[in-house]
Amino acid sequence: MDALHVFSLTSFVIAQSVYERLGNQAQYLADPRVTPAAVIGVVLFFSVVLPTLIVGLEALAGLAGMSHREAAHLGVVQVYASLMLLQVFRHALFLPGWVILLGGLATGCLVTWIYSRFASVRSVATLALVGVLAFPTILYFR
Repeated sequence: MDALHVFSLTSFVIAQSVYERLGNQAQYLADPRVTPAAVIGVVLFFSVVLPTLIVGLEALAGLAGMSHREAAHLGVVQVYASLMLLQVFRHALFLPGWVILLGGLATGCLVTWIYSRFASVRSVATLALVGVLAFPTILYFR
């Protein structure tokens, strides 16, 4: 189940941001040098290759023991949670940069602790798998 969560978190935190930027900048996709194969390659990289590499790194940590794999997974969740929350905090223009950074990291840690303690929160991460297919589809139809 942890691997599926890596796929859904990568989809929401990384891939969705990339696809949104590509979709909002039509000149990137309209460039005649950008072939459909290149767009498919970008989608495959962010939706399949990147999360697969992260899951592989977690599996490598698991060779040292299950607790190491679990720690690696929670580390991945913490990085993704912090990145997601930093996107929210950066809109608070009245806050100094260091407060935004600390706020994102602290709330990322809190979200990771909640994720590790409550199965219902992990269920939400599982349901978020729809993003793996939804975000590339939205990009396609823009």
